Amino acid sequence: MTDITIKKRMIITTVICVTYLLLTIFYHHIDKHLTGPVFIILTLLIPTTFVAIVVYTISGIIKVFNNRQNLTLRLCLPTVILLVTLTYTIFSPYRLDSEILESKVAIRACYEGTQNQAYIKFRKDKSFELNWTGVFG
Repeated sequence: MTDITIKKRMIITTVICVTYLLLTIFYHHIDKHLTGPVFIILTLLIPTTFVAIVVYTISGIIKVFNNRQNLTLRLCLPTVILLVTLTYTIFSPYRLDSEILESKVAIRACYEGTQNQAYIKFRKDKSFELNWTGVFG
């Protein structure tokens, strides 16, 4: 592989991984503050980037296996970044979440019906969040 191809692959994988991680970490605030097409686009971008991460990981492992005679760190680094992102996503019990930027929850209540569900969080700073979803959105 050429040096330009490796550099291009490094940039693409880094952008995809950072985009995925930022969207999943800040999804609480995306859901809370955004509506309309921007919310739909950002929400659809999460599974799209995850599928891209899986596809690039598989192709990266194949490239590493095919070039195992002249293996360098630059050749392996995009695949390592992808594997670390996948490992964090699938196996990590510690998740970064933007909800920790909010006040602590004092009381949390929920209601689950047959076609709808709701939860309310009363926070220590005297604010609250109500999220109600029905079968049709």
